Amino acid sequence: MNILLVITGLKIGGAEGMVCDLADHFSSNKHKVMIISLSGEAMRLPKMTNISLLQLNLSKNLLSLFKGMNAMRTAIIAFSPDVVHSHMVHANIMSRLLRLVAPIPKLVCSAHSNIEGGLLTTSAYRITDCLADLTTNVSKAAVDGYVSKGLVSKRRAVVMYNGIHIEKFRFNSGVRFEKRSEIGVGESEKLLIAVGRLVKEKDYPNLLRAFSILRYSDKDYRLAIVGYGPLQQSLIECCDNLSISPFVHFLGHRDDVAEWYSAADLFVHSPIVEGFGLVVAEAMACERPIVSTDCGGVKEVLSEFGFLVPIGDSKKLASAILEAVDENEELKVTKGRNARKYIVENYSLPVIAEKWLSLYQSL
Repeated sequence: MNILLVITGLKIGGAEGMVCDLADHFSSNKHKVMIISLSGEAMRLPKMTNISLLQLNLSKNLLSLFKGMNAMRTAIIAFSPDVVHSHMVHANIMSRLLRLVAPIPKLVCSAHSNIEGGLLTTSAYRITDCLADLTTNVSKAAVDGYVSKGLVSKRRAVVMYNGIHIEKFRFNSGVRFEKRSEIGVGESEKLLIAVGRLVKEKDYPNLLRAFSILRYSDKDYRLAIVGYGPLQQSLIECCDNLSISPFVHFLGHRDDVAEWYSAADLFVHSPIVEGFGLVVAEAMACERPIVSTDCGGVKEVLSEFGFLVPIGDSKKLASAILEAVDENEELKVTKGRNARKYIVENYSLPVIAEKWLSLYQSL
């Protein structure tokens, strides 16, 4: 099968990682794969060298969009895809419009969040929905949200979850001491880890307020935040204002995030909105105790294996963290193993990739 994957950009993020992982899986199983990235510098690439990559570097003007559409049309004619699978709102709209002038036999459009774009973008999304054979999102909550807003037709909307590298994301006791030592955390201290871009939607101020409550009640808590983004400086200032700066470690973007899960005693997630919560599934695969805000699709993957609290409530977030940390050690181990088993059976990359292939073939 010739599979063309189109994405808005290849920065560091859940959707971008998912596209590259799917491309690698498809290619390793003898499918011919091409990726088209609409804009920005590629910071995440597939590992398989036989995957074709076209980076358009589009800017926000009509001439650039016209040239981009023409380049995509030329690539589609040359590649002759059996299916085009677009990801994220702008790539979805572009691919739908392209179907008017290019030979696209099957078009699947995937959103990766509860909210994507402003009024103009959502209007375009609604108008072009009829040009897609199928529209997917990463959780039932996200699909229901799009349907309720009239952005997609209910009869053409389905849930397709993200997939996890189960071999990469697993608990590794061998690196635990090494990573904790890297930031000066002793084995008796309780290390919390959060993973995600430093943006408004992740609501890190809520997490920092909760952490300040923890530090007030128990001086042994530390917090490591893996991720980068435009709000880093304001979050550093927030730590200063809360007098927790010496105990919060901003690690930036890390390629060894799987090892940092193993280093932590608990994973904490505090967004106000989340389509799926890929990092929650990764932490579950690493058998970590988990506390998360009830921010959308997270409850579907977390199931009974962690703690959910209301969004924006720092006191309840802190209370849930205390409860999770204080759980019986034997119960923590059992829950962690069961959580990993659940992820392996339902969200492992091979399982999800095969579901995509079955979906393509069913259209």
